Amino acid sequence: YFEGRWVELGARAAGVLTPLSLWLLRTRLDNMGEGGGGGARAKGKGNSVEVIRARELRAILEELGPTFVKIGQSLSLRPDVVQSPAYLRELEGLQDSVGTFPTEKAFEIIKEDLKRSPKDIFEFESFDPIASASIGQVYRARLREPVGNVSVVAVKVQRPDALNSAIVDMYLIRRLAAFVKKTLGLRTDLVGVVDQFGKALFGELDYNVEAANQNKFRDLYSGMEITVPKSLLSLTSRRVLTTEWLQGEKGPWEDGQRMVEIGLKCSIKQILSEGYFHADPHRGNLLRTPQGNLGYLDFGLMASITEAQRNSIVGAAVGLQNQEWRVVAENMKIMGFIPDGYPIEEFVPPLRAAFVDAQGGDEAAGPRALSLGKLARNIQGLAREFPIRIPAWYSIILRTLLILEGLAISRDRNFKLLEAAYPYIIQVLLKADSPTLQKTLKDVIIYPNNGTLRWRRIRKLLALSSTAGKMQTTQVNST
Repeated sequence: YFEGRWVELGARAAGVLTPLSLWLLRTRLDNMGEGGGGGARAKGKGNSVEVIRARELRAILEELGPTFVKIGQSLSLRPDVVQSPAYLRELEGLQDSVGTFPTEKAFEIIKEDLKRSPKDIFEFESFDPIASASIGQVYRARLREPVGNVSVVAVKVQRPDALNSAIVDMYLIRRLAAFVKKTLGLRTDLVGVVDQFGKALFGELDYNVEAANQNKFRDLYSGMEITVPKSLLSLTSRRVLTTEWLQGEKGPWEDGQRMVEIGLKCSIKQILSEGYFHADPHRGNLLRTPQGNLGYLDFGLMASITEAQRNSIVGAAVGLQNQEWRVVAENMKIMGFIPDGYPIEEFVPPLRAAFVDAQGGDEAAGPRALSLGKLARNIQGLAREFPIRIPAWYSIILRTLLILEGLAISRDRNFKLLEAAYPYIIQVLLKADSPTLQKTLKDVIIYPNNGTLRWRRIRKLLALSSTAGKMQTTQVNST
């Protein structure tokens, strides 16, 4: 498609690189003591050079379009990576307050896609959108003809240029990923990671897919203190999504500890029990309903993993808890990290070192001290030193877990996700009817040399299972 379109590609590449390069140059000059007095505060509260640069970066990402707004959103969820409060505040604004486009254009899109005048279908409370995001903007309206018991709805309309800009951006990013992988000799499937991101992004650009995702998620997870609004397929198209209105408030919440607990429990069920999960659970997509439930929004970014992959995640977590590094390595081989024919024994020592380093150097600390972000960086380092591959699906799982950890870290920087999740992982293990997980459980509770029971481990497993939902997030502040 892009053969012979080098002018278009070159213009877009220049349009991306020029503002980012100029912004980076300004930040470098600030750090060198030039172009801003070495970061000294300008006159007026809150007008430090850092604040100015953060606002500039947010404005640049908004101007560059959906792909780059998505990147900024991801960074906003990692306070352990983006450690500047000024940058975090600005990037967090990308979650739900991106600039709008004219309502007249939105109404044109509704009319083109639904084949009727918007005013014949909806009674809009306001012609101004109530929210805007990277891909579209949302209006609150009342249906002139209710659908079932739904009368008040959210109408999301896609940005006019969203699809075309995403196509060009993903092509350029994919070419860049291939170049970087080849130039640096990376073993990571960097192109596969980009393809996963692109697949997810284009899924978000088809609201028919999002509507189907939403109803599937609703069928699987409604209940267990989770609320999911219904999508109305008859009033949905590729660029228009109509859903039941969900009343609620965004965080932080007074009962924040409880809400984090609900989200963690639901996420473990999504990833390990069903294998179908919301891959973008940031604070802009989560509400506390008046009933005290956790409400989920925005189902454009979803992902699935196989039963074998789910089982290997559980097996690796159990091996980590018991400091059995060969078990961790064997499950990582099942996940696809270690190629066939590569001796696991050679990988166990560096793997152990990577995990222990992510635990702050204390092997005995186990999951209670494990930093997921540090572990992810260490695994990337192993991929540069050993002939291992990082599966593309792993990046989606990792992103989801990092988002969850990031939400909790924003309340308590000492929060450790695996420690909090482990009681739920044990529940999955104890209730499993999978032969693979049953074997994992057997290996945990029975000594391999004589077949006797490991009573200490059994008592620990039962204690963890019985306290799931009570003890695991007590370290997270509720405000």
